[in-house]
Amino acid sequence: MRYSRELTSIHRYLSGEMDEIEAEEFNIWAGADDRNQKLFSEVSAIWTASSILPTKKFDANKAFLKHKSLLDKEVGVLNGVKELPSSIEIKNQSKVFSISPILAIAASFILLLAAWFIIANSNGKIYDSERSSIASLEDGSKVWMKEGSKIEFKENLTKDL
Repeated sequence: MRYSRELTSIHRYLSGEMDEIEAEEFNIWAGADDRNQKLFSEVSAIWTASSILPTKKFDANKAFLKHKSLLDKEVGVLNGVKELPSSIEIKNQSKVFSISPILAIAASFILLLAAWFIIANSNGKIYDSERSSIASLEDGSKVWMKEGSKIEFKENLTKDL
């Protein structure tokens, strides 16, 4: 017997679907080989364990009718509404983010003002080095600068800190 045929035969034997002659042939097959006996024992143990579990019958027809009645009720409600009351306003929800033009202009103005403030208040000196070296600043101090580093300070700094 092939493996799937063996499982089918074991299933038919355990469910009682075999007649007497088939059951006798099956018993001969099961006792003929240790492999057959082991397969029958394993499948029989699974069969017994699964028969203990409670089974719930699913009635597809009943579920379909329940679902259909719910859909019919919704369609009836929708068909009964000819037009929406004037107090309900349907808005187009396709925009992900909308901003009024006045707010957009105000935000742009604030950004420009902030940029101007940053540029206007950076009236200092900037030293940058292309190679590692010691930089002598205008106030007489010396700074060791590595390659690619930059230092910025205000011109109006005094030595009395």
